[in-house]
Amino acid sequence: AGGGAHVYVHGFNNTPQFAARTAALLAAAHGRAAACFAWPSNPPLPRSWAIAAVLSVAERNYTAAEQQMQRSVSSLAACAARLREGLPASTKLQWTAHSMGCYLVLLATRERVDASTFHRVVLLAPDVPTWFFVDAVKRAVRADVRF
Repeated sequence: AGGGAHVYVHGFNNTPQFAARTAALLAAAHGRAAACFAWPSNPPLPRSWAIAAVLSVAERNYTAAEQQMQRSVSSLAACAARLREGLPASTKLQWTAHSMGCYLVLLATRERVDASTFHRVVLLAPDVPTWFFVDAVKRAVRADVRF
């Protein structure tokens, strides 16, 4: 699309189908080509009596998803690099992430922070520790990433 490309990274407890639909809707609203990075945001829970005794089901789900998110960082960084390489240099990549997906995108920018890959980043309801958020955004802004 003439307006560039839009990449959506979903948050906690989303199906790949929901994430792809959201990506398409956001890209259409901005007149851009759509892409979606889906990660296992609701993995099966470990069967541990010790964990079950301490954490609620919701807390266990969230903790398991956060571990999967951390494991997905290098995949997102590699995907972003391949996407950038496969598009004309003039194509601007806009990223939108939601909730825990914001944490994933910010972690990926630490691995590959450059304005050609992450031209503009929109963070919707970022579920990110404040100290990390401030550090990651400062670092990205210094590399000319727009928020």
